Amino acid sequence: KLISHDEHVCGRCRQAISHGTIINALDSVFHQDCFVCGLCQGHLEQFYGHNGMPYCEKCIDEAESAYIF
Repeated sequence: KLISHDEHVCGRCRQAISHGTIINALDSVFHQDCFVCGLCQGHLEQFYGHNGMPYCEKCIDEAESAYIF
């Protein structure tokens, strides 16, 4: 979904989005170039969300099973 550029901050890089395409997903907004898989960094045609980040089909199981100590 495309939205306007009114002082949005990217959910991945945390930088202001001042121009270009904005992707609205996972209760956040992303630069188009930042909307990639959270593990393999691959381009996403379809995605699965986990902890506010997008993942591709190959990586979602690993993301869901990862533990942070």
